[in-house]
Amino acid sequence: MMLNNMNFLTTLLMALMLLPPAIMLAFGVMMRCGWPKEPNNFMGFRTARAKSSAEAWRFAHSLCGKMWTASGAVFFAVQLATIVIFLTVAASVRCDCGLSDAQIYIEWTNPITFILTPIAVLSSIVMLITVAITQSKLCKNFNEDGTPKQATQNSKK
Repeated sequence: MMLNNMNFLTTLLMALMLLPPAIMLAFGVMMRCGWPKEPNNFMGFRTARAKSSAEAWRFAHSLCGKMWTASGAVFFAVQLATIVIFLTVAASVRCDCGLSDAQIYIEWTNPITFILTPIAVLSSIVMLITVAITQSKLCKNFNEDGTPKQATQNSKK
């Protein structure tokens, strides 16, 4: 395959484009598995409401973890498929047209950048949106002190 002959910067660019969805996927899986276990100021979904109780913490991590796992997997697959298609087409062009690696780099780096960069940016935006959705659901389901709102409503009756 052409990856061995490809310019180092192009290879690095492709690897970096996989980073946002890979982070979403990895942290999504960890959050779904209950990591980190206890509210803290260093890792995890660290908003005041999420840290207000262990139950709110678990709720936030479960919800955000599901969204990050799903969206991270989708974006990672799309990015990876785009890279594989690029490598396949570039190798085909090289074989069919007799282009050198330098010519392929010049001809193909800009189009692949224009395709992969928006996907990476979109995955980062989706990451931020899922944080907002999780915080909104936390506010809907938990009081500021971390007690579930349904439990508070039931005790008032």
